[in-house]
Amino acid sequence: MSGFFRLVIPGNTPVPGMATTRLRNSTAEEIFNNYKHLMTKDEYIVGLDDENNPVISSWSEIPHRLVAGVSGAGKSNFLKWIIFQFLYVNPKRKIYIADFGIK
Repeated sequence: MSGFFRLVIPGNTPVPGMATTRLRNSTAEEIFNNYKHLMTKDEYIVGLDDENNPVISSWSEIPHRLVAGVSGAGKSNFLKWIIFQFLYVNPKRKIYIADFGIK
């Protein structure tokens, strides 16, 4: 599951015993330009791991997704990125999206 979950603790004080990493901020455009050759009809890029290597997921292995998080966490941007890749490799695909927002 490495690359799917990340715990971020704000502040400059390191937690004793906890490893720290310096993550480089990459834009979707940079990731696309560097790793678009990894996108296939079945595989797509979820993001980058701690060493800035692409994390790949597969539609055939995990055909359904649930994206959850607090407001402002980047869920919509993540979904736009996944949809972009989905359509990039096959522009004729159909997409069905459900948004069960609570009001």
